[in-house]
Amino acid sequence: MPNPYLAESPESFDEHDFELPIFKPDMVLTHTQLNTLFGYLMLNDAHTRTDLVGVGVVCGLVPQKNRDSIEISRGCGVTTQGDLIRFPDLRIYTHFAPYVLANHVPYAPFQAINGLELWEVFEKPPQSNPSVKFLSEMPMDDKVVMLYLESTHKAADRCSGVDCDNQGDRWQNTLRVFLVKTKDAERLIQKDHLQAAAACYVLPRLRSRRVRIDDRDYDSSLKGFQKLIEIMVEELIEALKKSFEAVSEILKPLYKDTAPVGGWQKELTSKAAKYSKSASIQYVYDWLRDIYDAYEEFRTATCCWLSMCMPREEWFPKHLLLGELNKARCHFTYRHYFLRSPAVLDCKDSREKAKFLHQRIGHLIAHFQVPAEADIRITPSVLGIHPLGERAMPFYYTPEMRLFWNYEKKRKCHTEDLLSYHLPESPPKYVSLPFRYDLGKWEFFRIEGLIGKDIGEVLKTLTALRSQHNLAFELLGLSIDIRKEGAQIQIIGQVILKNQEPLPGVKITIKGTNRGTATDARGNFRITANVGQVLVVETVGFATKEIVVDSNPNLKIILDDNTPRVATRDLSPFGQFLKQYPGMEHGAGVPVGGTFVIVFQSLNARVRTVVADFYLPYFIQNSQWLKDKIISLENFR
Repeated sequence: MPNPYLAESPESFDEHDFELPIFKPDMVLTHTQLNTLFGYLMLNDAHTRTDLVGVGVVCGLVPQKNRDSIEISRGCGVTTQGDLIRFPDLRIYTHFAPYVLANHVPYAPFQAINGLELWEVFEKPPQSNPSVKFLSEMPMDDKVVMLYLESTHKAADRCSGVDCDNQGDRWQNTLRVFLVKTKDAERLIQKDHLQAAAACYVLPRLRSRRVRIDDRDYDSSLKGFQKLIEIMVEELIEALKKSFEAVSEILKPLYKDTAPVGGWQKELTSKAAKYSKSASIQYVYDWLRDIYDAYEEFRTATCCWLSMCMPREEWFPKHLLLGELNKARCHFTYRHYFLRSPAVLDCKDSREKAKFLHQRIGHLIAHFQVPAEADIRITPSVLGIHPLGERAMPFYYTPEMRLFWNYEKKRKCHTEDLLSYHLPESPPKYVSLPFRYDLGKWEFFRIEGLIGKDIGEVLKTLTALRSQHNLAFELLGLSIDIRKEGAQIQIIGQVILKNQEPLPGVKITIKGTNRGTATDARGNFRITANVGQVLVVETVGFATKEIVVDSNPNLKIILDDNTPRVATRDLSPFGQFLKQYPGMEHGAGVPVGGTFVIVFQSLNARVRTVVADFYLPYFIQNSQWLKDKIISLENFR
């Protein structure tokens, strides 16, 4: 009910335009002056709670069903009219009786529900109510516990001929504890509040899948990669649908009360299918990982959704739902969780941020476009453990995505500060020339524009950029081709020590056959073999080496006394490299101090096209052993 003291004012009280009495000695006070003053103080006290602190269950007040009783833990809460309800101690209720609505003052939220049934519970059975029963006689599985502060205006008794002790009207407040059916509790809580409280618990949780890095042939690897992309797309679409349904009451106004996921699904599926047919599939994977991360940031932001500026007074003016008695998980469904005021909340704009992050998912889908032609560029960034908006914006988004990439920069109109492949108009120098400024906070280098280009061009360009900007990472090129036995060639080779001294008498045989030869006094040898066969190199005092024959007839073998290794000098060292150097990942770049591994495919003797890139989080020294089997810039000069 409205503030009873202000209701008695001769004119409706305007909290923005009012006057209050200033008391003076011997002043005669009227009831209107006293009521207005008391009502004003009460009104401001209530607004301080609701608008500057919050509404709902602050802490405790947790209901628990026992076999023949109900417990409510100590705690407190605030209604939307600002009533403070406190339980200083644990309370145990053992009895109940039907609550007849017609016998009590009307309460709008109760009147709005046709056929509402309420049962009041008691710690001790009241003697005045003959219908009281033990709680053990009531089925409680479908019940929700509710507090209700019943407020009534009691008129003063009239004077009689012999007695007139009228002390004025009274405003009486009685705290009642009710049980209500879950179907009615759903009507007594706003969908907005229910969804905001549940979002952090019910929204699907996603983790992006990892690329399987193996030494299969390129076509098999590509098919496996395409299947992974299909699975990721399906998983994303399912999560986006479920998440929108779970919080539709809050999100629908953003999209003119329609669900956007249908359009997202169509565009996501078509773009993934389009770009997965080429080497751009790598960027499809990167893009999907961005959406995974963007979705998780949105889901996490919903955990701060229980905040509101000036909640509406009519929501739960005199009642508080505490939760269902058959709670199935750690989260109550029907509970007026505390809605904090922005004045006491660290993430003051949590709802607006979460809405922005949900809309950003749509922009990530809409603005994905792999450029047909792109220059090779390096952009400083941070690792994937950081929020998406803090990373450099990739080149596979159109420049328009800049406006939706980072919430804080958009809010503060600083989107031109974003580092990205695409530069804004009139960018600050620290954006257009980032390597001229302090790189202390940047721990990762995005390297983009190399897919589809010749490996020689890529290595030459990246080596120049690395030198120009004095960047700490290593470059390696690896072929993904797995050679099969082919044409017979005559190999002219030499076996030497690491100090270039020739080794005579080294036994060289073709694995699986009896054919072989040995090196002469200068370490030279000749042998005829098929492409794809394996040469076994053995001599006393050195580890045995196995070398796969490729189409190159010239072969230089270096022996040392290091730990035995399986080494190859052909253009297919990818599988052996994986075994020797674990931990390779794809990240469209390389961390500071890491090794950027560029994978290419030999289409013919002259065309060697980059098809993927990976990184190792550590620096590989350019040892002589590596020079034997890794493609480096020297091969293309």
